[in-house]
Order: sequence, then C-alpha cells, then structure tokens
Amino acid sequence: VLPVGVELATFLRQAGATVIMTREDDIELADPDGGQPPKGKKKRTDLQRRVEIISENQADLLISIHVNAISSSRWRGAQTFYYPAGNQDSQRLAVDIQSSLRRRLGNTQRGIEGIDRQYLLKNVIVPAVTVEIGFISNQDELALLRSQAYQRRVAWSVFAGVARFLMH
Repeated sequence: VLPVGVELATFLRQAGATVIMTREDDIELADPDGGQPPKGKKKRTDLQRRVEIISENQADLLISIHVNAISSSRWRGAQTFYYPAGNQDSQRLAVDIQSSLRRRLGNTQRGIEGIDRQYLLKNVIVPAVTVEIGFISNQDELALLRSQAYQRRVAWSVFAGVARFLMH
C-alpha cells in the first residue's frame, strides 16, 4: 500500500499539486512521541491523528489507500468507497477514480460503494474516498500487488481519476 501512495504522491506533485502524506514510512501515528495510548485505543488514536493532519493542512481532498483481505480467495479487484452523508463531491470523486481503475487496470468490474463505517471518511469535511487496491487474500492479485510495475499502474489509475475529478 505505501509504495502505491508514495507513487501517487509523486504523480500529483509532478502535476503541480501540494501533497500532504499522513505517513511516508511504515509506521503508525498512534505513538509519535513514543507514548502508548490506552489498550484498545491505538487504532482510534492513529485515525484521529490522521484527521488532525488533514484538518490542520486544510486539505482539498483525501485519498486513503488500502488493500482488502477476506477469508475467501475468490474475491478480487480494486474498489472505491465514499461516505454518502459526507462531502457531496465524495461520490463524484469515487466515480472518477473507480472508472479510471476499471479502464486502466482492466481486471476489476467493481463499482463504487457508499459506506458509513470508516472513521476517516466520516470525520473530514473535504471530498474523501478509500481506494481498496485489491485483495491480498487472492493469490493472483497478491502477486500483482507485489509488482512494482503494477503498483505504478494502480497509482497512475488513481491519479488519472483525481485529475478527471479536478477538471469538472
């Protein structure tokens, strides 16, 4: 996931965007000062810090990159999610990114989906999406996701969707 995010940031910066990464190393934000949050609060603290970064930097939009994993290996494909009760432009951003993923990757027929259970999407005011770039529980897709060339294609696909969104 992180290499895709870094590559996406590079494409965006080359196009003239200011990019704020909530992380550029494989670390959690729950303990930046070395202290540990109370047991069971680590993930929430990490997510709260991400929301703070987005808010403090007055971001114009949020793209959160993830991978899917479930118990069945039959599922595959990238998919973009948005929060239906959030910023009204989130759905359009999701459509533009998902359309680009489908067209450029050619290995997913998934559509966008509105979800209401993701902390980041619910707690920012800017257009925001989560892009699940594939299923690591599918061995074929896992092999693709480990490929630097494929990671670059995924990042380019997300970039192209963002560019389309910004041109509307």
